[in-house]
Amino acid sequence: MSSWNIKARLREITAAEKGLAPKDPGGRISVALIWPGDYRTGMSALGYLSIYGFLNGRSDVLAERFFLPDGQLAREYERTGTRLLSLESGRTLSEFDLVAASLSLENDYWLLPRILTLGGLAPHRDERGEESPIVIAGGVAVWANPWPIVPFADMVLTGEAEAQWPQLISAWDEVRLSSLPKPGRVRHLSRKTPGAFDPGAVTELLSTPPGEEFRDLNPIRPASLAWPPPEDLSPPVSPIISPGAEFSNTKLVEISRGCPYGCRFCLAGFIFRPHRPWPLAKILDVLGEPEGEGEKVGLVSPAAADYPWLDELLSVLFEQNRSVTLSSLRLTALTPELADRFAKGRLHGVAVAPEGGSQRLRDIINKELTEAQILEGARLLAEAGLRKIKLYFMVGLPFEMDEDLYALADLCRKIREAARTATSRPELQVSLANFTPKAHTPFEDAPMATEAELRRKGKLISAALKGIPRLSVNLDPPLWSIVQAILARGGPESGRLVEAMLDNQGRMKPSLSAIGYSPGHPIHHQWPEDRPKPWRIVEPAAGFDCLAVERERSERGLVTKPCPLENGCGRCGACTNL
Repeated sequence: MSSWNIKARLREITAAEKGLAPKDPGGRISVALIWPGDYRTGMSALGYLSIYGFLNGRSDVLAERFFLPDGQLAREYERTGTRLLSLESGRTLSEFDLVAASLSLENDYWLLPRILTLGGLAPHRDERGEESPIVIAGGVAVWANPWPIVPFADMVLTGEAEAQWPQLISAWDEVRLSSLPKPGRVRHLSRKTPGAFDPGAVTELLSTPPGEEFRDLNPIRPASLAWPPPEDLSPPVSPIISPGAEFSNTKLVEISRGCPYGCRFCLAGFIFRPHRPWPLAKILDVLGEPEGEGEKVGLVSPAAADYPWLDELLSVLFEQNRSVTLSSLRLTALTPELADRFAKGRLHGVAVAPEGGSQRLRDIINKELTEAQILEGARLLAEAGLRKIKLYFMVGLPFEMDEDLYALADLCRKIREAARTATSRPELQVSLANFTPKAHTPFEDAPMATEAELRRKGKLISAALKGIPRLSVNLDPPLWSIVQAILARGGPESGRLVEAMLDNQGRMKPSLSAIGYSPGHPIHHQWPEDRPKPWRIVEPAAGFDCLAVERERSERGLVTKPCPLENGCGRCGACTNL
């Protein structure tokens, strides 16, 4: 029996939200939207929220949210044995037509079967009966490599949601009341939905000799949002504002999609091609008028400072007395005028990503950024009065040497000196992420450093940074990154690691032990040239040839110029796929 305390707590959460009004479920297609994490992080994920807003914006669809419970709520679920309930109406997963999960990170894969189990559904596709809802998995991680989630999902989506969900809903409406058995309905959905993948149609590959299963597969072409956008299509914006979100009481809006720079380790820079800035008028339209004094707006983009109308956008937002946060800032795009905008507004902190400490390494990874530009940017940000500058670097990059790590520490000292004015000395937060070879990037073949090597590199940098005032350092756990890399490049066998994480409640070390992981694992070696790549069941927007060209240029330390704003440069062909 459901716990009254759980439902009361869910009502408290929704009562504090501002946004969409509840809908009567009668006669509508019902979709359970799963976020593989807690409410706090899910309500700050614009991709997840925008699907929720799109579905509930249709009169024929009802979408409700499911989050992983935490704290007292999790203990109450466990104490009462209550199945996981939707936030809006307190219904269970089995009461919905479709169950859809958005998985942005490889380490989130195991949370899908966990939430299905908590919701009363069998975690494996083959164990779910004819009457159970169809489970759909999408998101950036699944888009890049569907294989680890194949045992758990009835259907996989690769590509951009706006180019898929309208067709998916129409296709479901055609068969939801039919006598077709469940596999037939899934096949219908997969054929009608751009970028869809039917795991049940390739289960025979699981018994094929390793290396042979991918040779004759026609790669899936992910769905892409048409550009320029249709007149009736608006930029993704938070349909609900919550005080309990990670970005508390903040209205998030996407200002551009994709990135023009093509850093060679970056998945988003290749699968989201080309760079597509939303028209300024559309952004201002979806934001509307401020709902209160000092309303917070979060501008979401992999390349926020490269938004061509950023100065005008900030001018309007600051005139409306709104405060603004940026997801990231590329220092080459920072001008004194833009810094002055920050100074006059209420932007207190910003994240910048030099990624590599030496110029040699920045050229290898195609980070078109010089030391002079980094230091000038730090000076401008300090003069603008920012209180905090987050600096993102990567450790374990291809062709990296210890000299590059010492150069990283030396660069941070120079940044500390540059980011100092007569009235301001912002705090520096240095984040060291471990390089993980990701499918569909030029470095997809590269070996990953072992746990011992990553720990050594982290200690070297931390020691070299000691004594720098107002500077803190954060290092990613190596095992977390190793699990991510194994799943990112895994084939049908990678579902075993997801199983192990489910059995071990996400603990990395026992999960890796369960699959026989050792420092000699293939992830720590160059991918063999004669071995087929399982993730190439999906075709990246940039195309396979582009990845090979960029890999060769990285070996020569050559920088590739950014994509032009007007698109159509012809270098990779992504523009022609729109």
